[in-house]
Formats: sequence, C-alpha cells, structure tokens
Amino acid sequence: MLAVDEPVLVAVIGVGGVLVGAVGSGGVQSYLSRADRRRDGRHAARIVFTTMHEAEATILAVRPRRSWEAMITDWESFGLAWSQYRDQLTHVLDTKQFAYVDSAFACMASLSRSRARDLAEAPPSGAPPRFNPPDEILGIYLYAVQRAKLIVLEASFRGWQKRARREAVAEQRPAIGP
Repeated sequence: MLAVDEPVLVAVIGVGGVLVGAVGSGGVQSYLSRADRRRDGRHAARIVFTTMHEAEATILAVRPRRSWEAMITDWESFGLAWSQYRDQLTHVLDTKQFAYVDSAFACMASLSRSRARDLAEAPPSGAPPRFNPPDEILGIYLYAVQRAKLIVLEASFRGWQKRARREAVAEQRPAIGP
C-alpha cells in the first residue's frame, strides 16, 4: 500500500471536495436557470393564448359584418404582444410550433394593414365602406389563429400537466383545413 502523508491526503480530499462542490453548484444553477426560463415561457404562453382568443373573436366578429367601422379592436396590440413575448415562447415551443404561432400573428398583421389601407381610401359617394379581405382569406386566418391558440394553450402547461389535460385540449382542436 502506498504511504501518503496525512497533510497531502487532507489537501487532495479538500481539492476534490471543492471541485465536486463547484460542479454540483453549477449543475444546480443551470437547472434552476432553465426552470426559470421555462416558467417564463409558460407565463408568456398564457398571455399569448388570451391574445389569440381575442384575435379569434375579432375574426369571427368581422367576418359577417364585413366592415372595419363596426369593430372596436386595438389592431396594433397583436403585434405588440408578439414582439413582447416571442423570446420567452422559444423556451416552450419547438420550431414548428413557433412557426405556426408566428404565422397566426402574421395573419393578424395582414388584417391590420388591410384595415389601414381600406380606411385610408374613402369609398365613392353612396358606396358601402371598403372591406378588402375575401371570406376565404378570413377563413384561412381564422384557422391559423385557432391552431396557434391551441399550441400556446398546451405550452402553458407543465409536462406532467400536459399528459393529464391532453384529452381536454384534443376535444377543442379545430377540423383540419380552412
């Protein structure tokens, strides 16, 4: 057996303890940081869900009216919500899901631009107000918003909650296609 002086053994054990403590502490900090980012992402998903719910209601209301003046909607709020919460959503959505949610916000931005353009061009005297988006486009936009709404709803749950609530969310999924 190798003879080691007691001070050397104590020093080796001390250095080893420091290294194990540093690695362990770094692992714990990394885990806590990731948990915080995912929690922030779930909170952002809840807020984006309510925004998508408002967007869905807006499309459902504007579709039969076919008039921008009959709507009381803050059209800029959709873009503001997306720019505010998109970074946090990257922690709870995969690339495909993120693209679907981004697409829904792009649909709302398109409607906002269409509204601005239609309101800027006054209709001829006696003509009805301008309303440019065709019903088919509104249907596609509605489908995109409904899909994004369900994606962020599911992302707002923790992993163990997702399994328990997957059946409830599946009942609310819209039919495939516009």
